[in-house]
Amino acid sequence: MPSCIDLKWVLYGIGFITADVIARNLCIAPDSEYRYRAGIVHVLGEAAEDGHCFLPQAELVEQVVKRLSIKDHQPNSGAIAKLLVQMGMSEKNQTWGEVKRLSIDEISQHKRHQDFVTVVSDIDRGKLLEVIDSHRQKDIIQALKQQPLEVREQVEEVSVDM
Repeated sequence: MPSCIDLKWVLYGIGFITADVIARNLCIAPDSEYRYRAGIVHVLGEAAEDGHCFLPQAELVEQVVKRLSIKDHQPNSGAIAKLLVQMGMSEKNQTWGEVKRLSIDEISQHKRHQDFVTVVSDIDRGKLLEVIDSHRQKDIIQALKQQPLEVREQVEEVSVDM
């Protein structure tokens, strides 16, 4: 029988629900961090396929809970939210690497509200780089200046939708 680490290779190409059922039957607890991370990545992947570059945290947590709910287990939304913060912080304070084209967009964190964040993405790699907790110009400039000068100077194009 394959170990859980090997399971990801064996299950490549099958649906998330089927992979989740097999993983739970072999070795993954319904409330494991590994399963919650997989659910987060899966929901974000589905959103990206639908053309989104960002999901508000509350909506993401809600969709992950819905996707991972099974008859005998209701995922802990607080644990998922905490895990999202940990996942985000693990990449925080890292430089963007070689970015040629940036996308800067504002999005409301809640429908029909004025609580905007600014999303900065690498267009070529389809990678989220920053979520700035504001849409004010001075806050965006301050956040962008956190990147080293050599990283900022290699940006050739910026697409802004604000």
